[in-house]
Amino acid sequence: MGACEHGGIGAREHGGMGEEQEKGIWSPGGFSATCRFPELEPQFAFLKRLITFNYKTICDLGGIGANDQEELSLKRALLFLCQKAVKTGSAAATLLERGFVEDANVSLRSMLEILIDVRFIRQDPRRATDFWDYLPYARFKRFQAMERCKTQYGPSPSTFADYGRVKKQYERLRPRFNGRGDWCELDRCSRANKVGLGDAYELMYRPFCDYGHSNPLIAVNYSRLTDEGLEIFRRAQSASEFRLALVQAANILHQVLDQLSQGFEVDLGAELKSFEEDLSNVFDLRPDKPENELNENA
Repeated sequence: MGACEHGGIGAREHGGMGEEQEKGIWSPGGFSATCRFPELEPQFAFLKRLITFNYKTICDLGGIGANDQEELSLKRALLFLCQKAVKTGSAAATLLERGFVEDANVSLRSMLEILIDVRFIRQDPRRATDFWDYLPYARFKRFQAMERCKTQYGPSPSTFADYGRVKKQYERLRPRFNGRGDWCELDRCSRANKVGLGDAYELMYRPFCDYGHSNPLIAVNYSRLTDEGLEIFRRAQSASEFRLALVQAANILHQVLDQLSQGFEVDLGAELKSFEEDLSNVFDLRPDKPENELNENA
């Protein structure tokens, strides 16, 4: 991995963690008052409590202390990714409460991607440098696409104030990232296998991609639609589908909390154990159930 082009810290001008984000400007909210499935209210309540505690933990971290640029780059990446996971978890919970289980599963796929990257970066802190350095490279690639589509999407990006600076960074970084569609050389499946989440990838990521794309595999779900409209389809979704989505979200967020604890050396041992016990009780998990698969440690 090459030297970081801008200190590896996700500087504000490169769209990294700004001061407002470090303080935790986003907060959970927007939950509806009622649950579509009354029998799942304890599970919804547990997920909301876990989301809120994750968010509070992020806010309580305060400033990011680091001994060198590499550690600072790592901690900023972890903080950003964990905050995004919690925000996306809140979005998934809101979608589930409103009956949109397929769309919630798309959010769960994103949460799993984040957890994979958090673990992968923590395996080798130098990877945080690539994580941040990919940003200006990707931005200029987007500028190029905007230039080709400017008649549809507005003015040329060459008129942007930071166009020249981003272009120079792109030229420096192009030999390093050329041909990549992501910040990492390894694809998502390979990263998942390296951090002990290969089974979770097969269980969640691949099937949930079907929900996010125009895939004929999910067309059978829509055969339930009638002239009475979408509500018929939403009611046809079984409580078991919602329960599975809830336990998957809770498992991921429990692991995000564990990664925060380890990455920032915050003693959350008692809280993690309490949440783990509550998760097992609320969802009636057993060691041989596939829903418990995400509890494996990397």
